[in-house]
Amino acid sequence: MKADRIGFRLGVAFGVLIAALILLGSFALRQMSNTNVAVQEVVAQRWHKVQLAREALHYSTLNNRITMQVFLMTDRKEIGVLECARASNTEVITRLLKEIESAVESEDERSLLAKVGAARRVYVTSYLAALNLLLNEGKPDEARQMIVKVAIPNLVIYHNAWEAFVNFQGSKMDQARNEIEADYRSARTAVVYLLALAAILATGIAVFVIRSLTREISNRQQAEQELYVAHEGLRRANDELEIRVRDRTAELANTNESLRAEVVMRTRAEEELRRAKEAADAANRAKSEFLANMSHEIRTPMMAILGYADLMLDHGQSTSDHLNSLNTIRRNGAHLLNVINDILDLSKIEAGEMRMERIPCSACQIMADIASSMRVRARERNLAFEIQFDGMIPETIQSDPTRLRQILMNLAGNAIKFTEAGWVRLVVGLVDPADSPSPRLRFDVVDSGIGMTNEQIAGLFQPFVQGDNSTTRKFGGTGLGLAISRRLARALGGEITVESAPGRGSRFTLTVATGSLAGVKLVSPGSETVAETHRPEALETMPLDCRILLAEDAQDNQILICHFLHSAGAEVTVADNGRIACEKVAETIGAPGAVGFDLILMDIEMPELDGYGAAAKLRSRGYRGPIIALTANAMATDREKCIRAGCTDYLSKPFSRELLLETVRRHLAESPASGLAAEFPGTIPAAADCIAASK
Repeated sequence: MKADRIGFRLGVAFGVLIAALILLGSFALRQMSNTNVAVQEVVAQRWHKVQLAREALHYSTLNNRITMQVFLMTDRKEIGVLECARASNTEVITRLLKEIESAVESEDERSLLAKVGAARRVYVTSYLAALNLLLNEGKPDEARQMIVKVAIPNLVIYHNAWEAFVNFQGSKMDQARNEIEADYRSARTAVVYLLALAAILATGIAVFVIRSLTREISNRQQAEQELYVAHEGLRRANDELEIRVRDRTAELANTNESLRAEVVMRTRAEEELRRAKEAADAANRAKSEFLANMSHEIRTPMMAILGYADLMLDHGQSTSDHLNSLNTIRRNGAHLLNVINDILDLSKIEAGEMRMERIPCSACQIMADIASSMRVRARERNLAFEIQFDGMIPETIQSDPTRLRQILMNLAGNAIKFTEAGWVRLVVGLVDPADSPSPRLRFDVVDSGIGMTNEQIAGLFQPFVQGDNSTTRKFGGTGLGLAISRRLARALGGEITVESAPGRGSRFTLTVATGSLAGVKLVSPGSETVAETHRPEALETMPLDCRILLAEDAQDNQILICHFLHSAGAEVTVADNGRIACEKVAETIGAPGAVGFDLILMDIEMPELDGYGAAAKLRSRGYRGPIIALTANAMATDREKCIRAGCTDYLSKPFSRELLLETVRRHLAESPASGLAAEFPGTIPAAADCIAASK
């Protein structure tokens, strides 16, 4: 009984399975029917386009016949009738083209249709040109030749374009039919397999019912095993399908990502190229503007120097005229030197070669130096120059005194230059409390001058920019001073700001970092005080009783420097290059009765052996006297290079007579072997110590 119940249940289960297979078969047959309908729809759509294309080609053929008839007739009325028929056919063709265009499904189809339209336009254009020759210009032979040589070949191209479009539609129709028929065959095969499986199962059930109950369990196990195998097959097929779908999806995603990355890269490359072009254009414009401004600022004083030099060669000039010409040449030479120095300072700042010191210095002393220089200029313009202290200020600050003095000299000089009447005032005070983490010192340069508009202030700190062109013509100047001053102020940890109004004067405010003020005494000066120097005044006018070696290859410089030194009482020996200088010094070292050189002036750029090599060679041979480098190179690195080579000091060309003699006297006073050092002992450390420090 138990076996019967099992057999009954298995029979019911297999019956349900067969019913399910029959339902699946019915569903597959329905899908096959739907597939057939889809095939018919695709074929109908493609066939409709083919019919439209053939209809258009038919009307085009009618037009071709009309064309041939037109060029065989001579009666204009008959030609007009044919042209009307042709125009009607053309409208039909145009309508058919638009209808085809509205049903376009792919880019290839659109491209072929575009070729049809293009070929049609070319053909129609050649036809109309021939028709114009026939009807309007009365040239039937030329018209027929154009029809034969131009229009008919274009017509052939036009027809070929239509044929290509029709063939494309046919190929697409065949392709769609083949694809759908393949799906149809697959579905049909599946139905056959399902029906076969149903037949096999039915046969198995019949055998199972007839067989003995003793084999029922075995058959059941066998059926279950077969079912399991079928399930595993379906599962593997499903897995394989999923893998294929996943791989294809990943491939498409990678392709899309690659295309997106390529688009991004091209966009970035185009943007970088555009930016690079804009930067190059801006650099070219800036270079051109800079060269134009430099040319103007250098040529203007050079014109005066050369012009007044020519005037001095004029025999009709009096002594006073010569003196006036010399003063003019000297004044324009000094202006030209200021221009060059400003340009060098600006270039050093832009190149990052401007190095700032951080040493203790006195703000009071700097203010007094400014007052000493500016009061003379203010007095020449009948202006009052005042210095005020706003509260207590530190006795010393950590800054670069040379650059701070340069900024204040420029601001005060501008205030005096642009003030025609009234006063100029320099006010100093602390911005922050002395115990703050980053205290700052403020310098206000206030004047009662002409003032400026907001537009003038906006471009004030740009190189070669002044208030306007009239300002440059009236007051002169390169427009570099404020640009340099602002950059120096920022390098000193501060800033320059300006407040001004036309006719109400200006206030330029400079702030600089003071460094830590811990332990620094705060003072409240009541008036301008000048720290006294301890240099003996007699030292500046004392004759130079010494022997000096001048190593200089330029003959004009030899004559000029020798004149300066001879007039001060020095004995000068000249060497044309570094090698000769070393030989002359070697003659005096260790030679009995030879008198050595107290000081050497060493030009850096010389033939055979330059100043760097000569200085190093002299130091290696035991020369311990001062060596002062003379060079036209004005960068900070040049000074360091000279000191490393063994030079004691450095003078940048061009230099004045006063600076040369002051430097020579100072180093002779430092040298233990010189008479000046013996007369003024203890003024400055010994030369040997300076040399050791430089090394």
